[in-house]
Amino acid sequence: MDDLAMARRRGSHEVLWDDGPEAFSFLVDSWRFEGPELVAEGLEYRRADLVVTVRTWTWNGEAGFTTSLRCVPGSVGASYASLDCLYVACRLGPLQDVPTGASASRVVIKRIKQHAVALGAVLPHLEGAQAVDLFRRCQGRQIPR
Repeated sequence: MDDLAMARRRGSHEVLWDDGPEAFSFLVDSWRFEGPELVAEGLEYRRADLVVTVRTWTWNGEAGFTTSLRCVPGSVGASYASLDCLYVACRLGPLQDVPTGASASRVVIKRIKQHAVALGAVLPHLEGAQAVDLFRRCQGRQIPR
């Protein structure tokens, strides 16, 4: 059975739990993260200064896929930012490169790959002093200020 046929039988978060660890393995292999830890509707990766949470969500008939990054207090301050905002703030491309809609499990497979690519591009920008500015610009926003 191919990935799309399997996706039809699994819920969105199950697709993420099954397919996400391979796509995001670069976090552990190259960026010193631990994980993944299975969390409600998603995956979480941690290192001393940063937490990455990838999750699916449903609310009021809508469904989506998000990746968020949170600085551990004391590293650059307690800050939270969405991957799509950080991607735009880093001038890596438009918001559409990191789509968040996920109306079906088969779309989650696409989102996993898209978010993994975007996260891999953003992480080099989150080293050092630049991270403070990026998180400040994206704190609680979809588009950076």
